[in-house]
Amino acid sequence: YLVWWMCHNDHKALRSRRDFIFFGFDIRDYNLGDDAAAPLRGVVMSSPRLSMAHYKPADPPKFFLTFRGSLNQAGHTTREDLQRSFKGFEKQRGDVWVVLAPFAKDAPGYWEMMNTAYSLAPRGHGRWSYRFGESLGACAIPVIMSDGWMLPFANIIKWGEAAIRLRQSLAKNATAMLEALPTDPATIRRMREKACEINAEFFATEAKRALSLLRSAKAYMQGKTGALDDVGFG
Repeated sequence: YLVWWMCHNDHKALRSRRDFIFFGFDIRDYNLGDDAAAPLRGVVMSSPRLSMAHYKPADPPKFFLTFRGSLNQAGHTTREDLQRSFKGFEKQRGDVWVVLAPFAKDAPGYWEMMNTAYSLAPRGHGRWSYRFGESLGACAIPVIMSDGWMLPFANIIKWGEAAIRLRQSLAKNATAMLEALPTDPATIRRMREKACEINAEFFATEAKRALSLLRSAKAYMQGKTGALDDVGFG
């Protein structure tokens, strides 16, 4: 059975079912306090929201790194750290906007900020983030700051070609975060193009997301339970 899981409680009786393959936005969701907890038997699917913006990788992005979101967080300080370390940073670099509510009046709009080389996807209430899928749809490179989150359909997608992962602890140091991101235009364009390709094949429509889930689950049943490549920490 392919079973949907989105629960912060540990139902051990369900987890022990060997006839279940679970799927959800985070298959460690049952234990938000332990990023090294054993994942459920199953696969991670994409977040439900589609991107409302699309920018061409061949065109130079307006921004280098962006994030606009709420301060929602549970059991960690990642977004609070980001807010503190990037406070006023846009006055030093106009191509870097990492802002959390309440927003400054001159802050760019949400979808305008997707015209960027890198789009932050930090954890909030949970490990997974809407921004991850929205970034892909905009052809921006997702920068994941969510220790313990397994990426969607990782057993059928080579995420190392299109995404970057940074440790949550790095949120306390804006300069170190920026130094961890490639600045070479050719590298940025190549990764943005790959993000676009992955989005087009696996995420662009609800139907493609559903088919990708079935493909990932089939691969899991065939023994392909791990990630195709390791999106290591920068």
